Amino acid sequence: RLLARLKVQPPPVNLASICEKLDIGLARSPLGSRAAVLMNSPQMNSVLIMVNSDHRLCRQRFSIAHELGHYMLNHSCMAFSGGDGFMQFPEEEREANIFAAELLMPERYLLHCWAVNKLNTYDVSQIFNVSRQAATIAINHLYFIHDELLNKHRRNYWIATYLMDINI
Repeated sequence: RLLARLKVQPPPVNLASICEKLDIGLARSPLGSRAAVLMNSPQMNSVLIMVNSDHRLCRQRFSIAHELGHYMLNHSCMAFSGGDGFMQFPEEEREANIFAAELLMPERYLLHCWAVNKLNTYDVSQIFNVSRQAATIAINHLYFIHDELLNKHRRNYWIATYLMDINI
């Protein structure tokens, strides 16, 4: 819904644009063992996501999307981070990870990838600019919730259903 509300185009999702539309500052800086930090100051009416500039771009993207998840899901803490145990709450971390995966690899676009025979770890990681690990998890989840994709007898029906008018 967030993607539709902000009129986000097909992948890869432009996280800087999303942050801008939500009036969230975005900065990159070395953060040691931390992946990212969300700083929310209600008194100053400002929000900032600081992401570790030493990490690979696909890791930075997931970290930004993860922190957006904490913000959009109204999680209770003021700052979140990975790698050093700094303010971690397992349920909120899991929710933020799910949010990040769905933001970066929306289901409808993954289904389109399946329809055009590009639902594999390499293609998904390239198309959505995510790690191969994130792509593998998304693909496995997609097959779990859409078991019709495994039905070879109705493949053409499902291809027509999931094919979108986009070029991936």
